[in-house]
Amino acid sequence: MDWNFDISRKRLQYIVKSVPRGYVLLINNETFRNGMEQRRFGSQRDYTMLKEMWEDFGYQIKEYYNLGLTSFQKAITDFAKMEEHACVDSAIVFIMSHGKEDETNPRAVKIVTTDDQYISSDWIKEQFSSFNCCRLINKPKIIFFQACRGSLRDRGIVVNIPDMITFTNNNNNNHVVPAMTDLLIVFPTLPGMYICVQK
Repeated sequence: MDWNFDISRKRLQYIVKSVPRGYVLLINNETFRNGMEQRRFGSQRDYTMLKEMWEDFGYQIKEYYNLGLTSFQKAITDFAKMEEHACVDSAIVFIMSHGKEDETNPRAVKIVTTDDQYISSDWIKEQFSSFNCCRLINKPKIIFFQACRGSLRDRGIVVNIPDMITFTNNNNNNHVVPAMTDLLIVFPTLPGMYICVQK
């Protein structure tokens, strides 16, 4: 992985050209013991599509399915410490499970494991810090959490668009779409941290 710094444009870019491009960790918790959480129907389809997409992009996949707390933690730490990261240019992590609001830390979400335990999204992020994941220093690392962050519902908004994919479909062309849709939110720093500015 090379840093490409264009002085005229003052742009810092990640160059991702390694073969493979990097590794993707896919964790999908679909079924839960003791019936404490509902089965996440449809997650297997998402899982399969994500796997195929990242393989098409040139990534190698490390996949795990229905993990309890101990296995979940081991999958994360083993992936973060993989020696193979030294030879690739990036890493992607997908966590798919139920999630709960973390009452003690509103910035985090509690990921539900299949044995009805919780693992903090902050703990997962910390495993990919430069301290814990030295083979990925100066390389892009993207973590996706596909999990609820609380119990509030998006009421949505009614729109009139024919043949649109929506939550509900009735006989007319009125459909309900999420109020917050087609939106990617990115912060330049972690909560509570200053932004590093080049001068």
